[in-house]
Amino acid sequence: MMNTRARATAAIVVGLLALGACGGDDDSNDDASPDTEETSSADEGATDEGGSTDEGSGGDSGTSGGSDEGPSGDGVASIMLSLDGGADSGTHNATVPEYGCSRHGTGEGTFGLQYMLDEPDGFHSFQIDIDDIDAAATGNSAFAATARVGENRYHLARGSSALLTLEDEGDTAAITIMGTTDEGVDVSAVVECHQVIDLG
Repeated sequence: MMNTRARATAAIVVGLLALGACGGDDDSNDDASPDTEETSSADEGATDEGGSTDEGSGGDSGTSGGSDEGPSGDGVASIMLSLDGGADSGTHNATVPEYGCSRHGTGEGTFGLQYMLDEPDGFHSFQIDIDDIDAAATGNSAFAATARVGENRYHLARGSSALLTLEDEGDTAAITIMGTTDEGVDVSAVVECHQVIDLG
C-alpha cells in the first residue's frame, strides 16, 4: 500500500514539474516578442533615416544643374552691348575668351575686335573694324560693327550716323559705340580690351 501511494505521489510531482516547465517556455516566448517588435521598429527607423539622406542628396544634385551664364573669367576682353528695340532689347554682357582686340590686323593703322562662340545662343558674336586708330581717338564713323544675338543680326555700317571712340593705351584699349541700325534698333556698346595683339 505504501509503495502504491509513493508511486502515485511521485507521478503527481513529475506531472507538476512538467507543467511548470511548459509554463516557463510560454513566459520566455512572451518576453521575446517585445524585443522582436522593438528591433523591427528600430530597423524601420534606420530605413526612414536612410531615405531622408538619399532625398537630401538628390536635392543637392538638383540645385547644381547647369548654368545660363556666359563665358567665365577675365578673358582677353569684356563687352557690354545694349539694344533698345528689336527682339533682343536689353543689355547683353560677354567675356571674350580668345582673339579679342588687335592692332594693324587689316592694314596699317587699323584696329579691330573679334568675338565669336561656337554655340549660336544668346550674345555669341561681335566684330568691329576700325579704319583709322588716330581718327577714332576723337570719335568718327569710319568703322563697321556687327553683333549677333541668337539668330538676329545688328549691323552698323561705315559712314552711317553711328559714332565710335577708341582709347588706345598700347597694351590695353577701350572702345565705345553709339548708333542706330537700318531697322531702327539703337545700339550702344562698351568694349574693354584687357590685352591688345599688335599685328603690325
